[in-house]
Amino acid sequence: MIALFLTLLLAAQGIPTLPGTGGKITGTVKMADGTPAMHIRVAASTRPDTLADAASETALVSLAQTDENGHYELENVPQGRYFITAGRVATPTYFPGTVSIARASTVLVTAGMTVSGIDFEIGDPSTLSDDPYAQIYRSYIANPRVSIPVNVTVESGGKLPVRVDGKIPVVRLIGTTGIAQPEMKLDGDSMTVALTPGGVNEFRVATENLPDNYTVKSVTFGTTDLKTDTLKLSPPPAGVTAAYATAVVAAYQANTSIPTGLTGLAASLIQVSLGPPTIVPSLIPSAPAANTPAVTISITLAVAPVNKTSSGVRITGQNLANGVRPLYISGKPGILYSDGTFEFRGVPPGRHIIVSLEEPQAARFPPILNISLVVAAGVVVVGDQDIDKATLEEIKMLPPDFELPKNPAPANGKPPGPIPLAAIRGRIVDDSSKEPIAGGTVTVSGLNRSMFRIGADGRFEITGLFPGNYKLEIGNFGYSTVRETVDVEGDDVVLELNSTKL
Repeated sequence: MIALFLTLLLAAQGIPTLPGTGGKITGTVKMADGTPAMHIRVAASTRPDTLADAASETALVSLAQTDENGHYELENVPQGRYFITAGRVATPTYFPGTVSIARASTVLVTAGMTVSGIDFEIGDPSTLSDDPYAQIYRSYIANPRVSIPVNVTVESGGKLPVRVDGKIPVVRLIGTTGIAQPEMKLDGDSMTVALTPGGVNEFRVATENLPDNYTVKSVTFGTTDLKTDTLKLSPPPAGVTAAYATAVVAAYQANTSIPTGLTGLAASLIQVSLGPPTIVPSLIPSAPAANTPAVTISITLAVAPVNKTSSGVRITGQNLANGVRPLYISGKPGILYSDGTFEFRGVPPGRHIIVSLEEPQAARFPPILNISLVVAAGVVVVGDQDIDKATLEEIKMLPPDFELPKNPAPANGKPPGPIPLAAIRGRIVDDSSKEPIAGGTVTVSGLNRSMFRIGADGRFEITGLFPGNYKLEIGNFGYSTVRETVDVEGDDVVLELNSTKL
């Protein structure tokens, strides 16, 4: 029944459907500059009796894709009159090279024949194929990129800054036309540079957000002094670019690993979920530049002694392992180095809290109270002398009314230097006998809840507490529940709690 319906439908359009009577249409599609239009959609659609009916009566009968030479073959085309289109469905280009259906030429196909030489140009890239892999290919060809190794060092084995006053030090290439390229962190190893096809591209090398006592001593690229000259790069040859692009497309079509030799290819180049791939043109992989296959941009930084300020002292110390998170002292950012050490300059007297933050990532979890999450902290009392070896401790609890401290607190007679984070230490005893109550738990409520065990001697200890108010709930089988609110500041809190036997 279905076959009979299709036969009648095609016959009504004047298209015979007998087996073996289909024809073929072949040709080549080029871009306006004469280069092959590679991997784009080409289709044969029935030509209606009047152009006014084109929107509603045109039927697609054959579909193909151009190869690397822009060549296509439309097979099994029934006898009839056709428009040949290339590019997107919504914005096609019609043979012989027009976006207007009124100017399109009709191709006549008779049974068993091959119509060749249906060649035309397609000029606007926005009219090319909807195929996401073809988009990758064309983006790669139209926007060549090179990956340039970069090595940043500090003279005399000095430390490399990775955060300075809340900013990230970077290396940036700036085109002589003034167009800024993507930046690279100082502790990175390469940067991807977008090049304009056809000719040499020139760039200036700039560093940004360095500490005040850091300067750029030298910048070289091979034998070229980039402090006085520009970085000159040429796009990869067309053959190299096309070969890389073909390899990338083939790898993703086959869902296999990326071919050896590709650099800078992020997994998010194509983000495959439930739908078709999403193209991220800025993450197209980089091929080696034609004239710079293995040359490195080498940057050497010089460090001068830190000027002693008349107000405030200098504090240095060691961050916890695992990353280079932002650091603040009483709400003011400091300098963090790639080895995990840090320093603050111009710190006024008083009791300060140093915090290490895990910046919020909305994709994983929402920010707590619109602030970053504190993962480590330390307390230091500042006088009129510099302080070394300040340390941070892992934060186990944050109070429910938590907010980043903005100003130092009074020293309250404590000597200058680092002091541990406050702790709550307590003992739970029988209200009548005053004997320790063994076992049980202490639940501490802040921004989160944590449970701690009570020892056989009735004692418990909760360390690593950020200053603020906490609620304690002490429970033990056979005894009444004890609830207590504790205000934690700079000193440890010691509790003696009584519970009544039930």
